[in-house]
Amino acid sequence: MPCSDTSQLLEPLNPFDGVRVLAISLLRQQIADPPQPSPLLGPDLLNYLGPILFELPPGAIDKPAAQILTTMWPAWLTECATMVWFLIERDTNNKTGIASPAYLAKLRGYLTVVADKTKKWKAEVEAEPTAASEARLVLDRLEDAVARARAAISK
Repeated sequence: MPCSDTSQLLEPLNPFDGVRVLAISLLRQQIADPPQPSPLLGPDLLNYLGPILFELPPGAIDKPAAQILTTMWPAWLTECATMVWFLIERDTNNKTGIASPAYLAKLRGYLTVVADKTKKWKAEVEAEPTAASEARLVLDRLEDAVARARAAISK
């Protein structure tokens, strides 16, 4: 894959969670940069990175808000949802296959799980009178990214 340096940063084996999250933005930038259309927009992109970006490891986000907010997961999920939106908008010729009915169904399932978890976490945060405003902002950002991704795949 042409972006192998970035894709290696995204791997679950990378022990640096912050770097993993940042690598999603770097990948978006590589796709957005000239030449256009990006040579990265091809079937290999989703074949290789789809399982990393759009599938959740079992139990990864099955934690209460107080615990999940201390992990990389809210930022990761926000960046992944943003990547869904970005690829749908950028890959207008569906070179990656992201707009195929089967892949859209997979993304709908993924985004539904993320939306449901976000709603649960927000309810937990709202129920806690001493919850930090940063927690609300993080979850609002995640909720917005998921909503934008869902709207993009529903076009």
